[in-house]
Amino acid sequence: MTEGPTSDAVIVRDLVVRYEAGRDVVSSVSLRVPAGGVLGLVGGNGAGKSTIMRVIAGILPATSGTVLVDGHDLSTDSGLRAARAVIGYCPDTGGLPPQLTPAECIGLALATNGRLDLWPAAHELAERLDLTRVLHRPTREFSHGMARRTSVLLAVIASVSTKILILDEPFDGVDSSGAGVVTSLINESRARGVAVLVSTHEQGMATRVCDQIAVMSRGHIVASLHTASLRSRRGERRYAQLLHNALARTPA
Repeated sequence: MTEGPTSDAVIVRDLVVRYEAGRDVVSSVSLRVPAGGVLGLVGGNGAGKSTIMRVIAGILPATSGTVLVDGHDLSTDSGLRAARAVIGYCPDTGGLPPQLTPAECIGLALATNGRLDLWPAAHELAERLDLTRVLHRPTREFSHGMARRTSVLLAVIASVSTKILILDEPFDGVDSSGAGVVTSLINESRARGVAVLVSTHEQGMATRVCDQIAVMSRGHIVASLHTASLRSRRGERRYAQLLHNALARTPA
């Protein structure tokens, strides 16, 4: 199924993801990410951010609800294949074959998508992310921060020729210099009209890169806000209060 024309590259309606034990890890979540927009999923560990991203990326099936990516319905095999082809995805952890080098990962990704012409752009990204010195080292030797940078590179180079960029905890373990580069890459993707979905537990980083923020707690979106409302000390207090209220209302 493909929906009619819309400015929203990602549409999620009433998403539920349930474990086999019967517990909902995501409950009735709805969100939209427009082309050229940046939506942040912000919350602590266990909030459901990564689960939502895995569903949108076509890695994890939804229990119920509707997920449309570039108009493609992920509940169908054809929609799932079409959606995966328009996404650059950086998972929260893992995703890098430990025996391969970044150069090999890049080459494999570009060859699979028939985009070997993007090698120069990939090398430029490696320079910006300070990865050229480790391009030929196996990723099993990487620190957490270096692995994060490599995963971001692979997602961003994929999004050069696609429409949607999903970055799950791209700032985790990355130093301030690397975080600045990742922020620039997100802004450049937005300028190209790419829809960007970012998750982070760092409210301050979210306010630097996102247009809209969905505050999450225990599988629920407890507030959807313009980024400006969470900036400054007052915004920090508001964010902390939202999470406090959500935890007080929701059973563990």
